[in-house]
Amino acid sequence: MSVTVSKRSRVLIAEDDREVSRLMVQSLHRSGIDAEPIYNGLGVISKVIQNNYDLLVLDLMLPGKRGLSVLQDLRKVSMIPVMILSALSDEKNRIAGLELGANDYVVKPYFPREVVLRIQNLLKSHAGNEISTLEVIISGILKADLRSKVLYMNETKVELTDMEFDLLITLIRHSGEVVDRSSLARTILGNTLPASNRNIDMKISQIRRKFGHYESMIRTVWGVGYEYVPIQHS
Repeated sequence: MSVTVSKRSRVLIAEDDREVSRLMVQSLHRSGIDAEPIYNGLGVISKVIQNNYDLLVLDLMLPGKRGLSVLQDLRKVSMIPVMILSALSDEKNRIAGLELGANDYVVKPYFPREVVLRIQNLLKSHAGNEISTLEVIISGILKADLRSKVLYMNETKVELTDMEFDLLITLIRHSGEVVDRSSLARTILGNTLPASNRNIDMKISQIRRKFGHYESMIRTVWGVGYEYVPIQHS
């Protein structure tokens, strides 16, 4: 007996094997579920936040950023249902995935119909959730409203463009880590910039100007990229 999903749900498939992604998209479309692929782990979180998907199918062996790292960071900002779909069948990875907040774990190779039914069941069980993504991130003196893309610094609104806001949120989510320019470009712009392109640098400079005395929150790591360093309330 099939499981009925009351609305046309949207699923993001994070899988670097394009043929696997294509077949899954087709299977879900035939079952009345919209599905879109993404082939790199670096852009998963921003895509989930920006597009309000109902479920994420997550491979563990993604390029750019491995699936368990994606899941760990995702759970800081979103409770979207996650199904791990991976060739890694060992107990260590299965337990790690579930401990980090995955709702299901399916080992490749798999039966497409079984995966569709599992996805339908997850969608049905989470259908009553009004909010799958946290609406506000607070980091030191900054407060970011993810829905309206509005930033406050010490309760004062800071006017940022959508791209500047997305860039800053990406850095905040990787607080304490250095994020290289290419990663930022793939996450924010959806492409890889040539070494000579200074687009990301220009956006960072614009954000810093708007931060005024607090421009040091975004630290330059020469030859690599940028790091967000929060400043706490005094």
